Amino acid sequence: MRPACLSPKLALAVWLSAAAPAFAQEAAPAPAADAPAAAGATTSDRNAEIARIRHERGLQVCRDSADGATAYRGSVLDNEHGNVQIEIDEATDKASGAAVTGFREIRVWDEPKNWRICS
Repeated sequence: MRPACLSPKLALAVWLSAAAPAFAQEAAPAPAADAPAAAGATTSDRNAEIARIRHERGLQVCRDSADGATAYRGSVLDNEHGNVQIEIDEATDKASGAAVTGFREIRVWDEPKNWRICS
């Protein structure tokens, strides 16, 4: 129930501002894709890694799913218009370390900054 002194628009604004932090905590954003792959890596190291991903066909690359639950592994096939084509051939559940049941190879086009070179 809203106080009688608040207009409907003001009450909505107050409610939204109060609800925003809770929503942000529930759906925390994924780590920035262009963040360094390893702690302590410099920007120039990351830029060199992205350039290598962009131009080296056959390179094994990895990334985590948006929710961080699955690790994907694949290889670079091609590059075009700043994106790379990657054949993802492995998906692993990070909690159990087991292969994701029913996963099948897939080819995707994506920005190289979303991937890191597999160790």
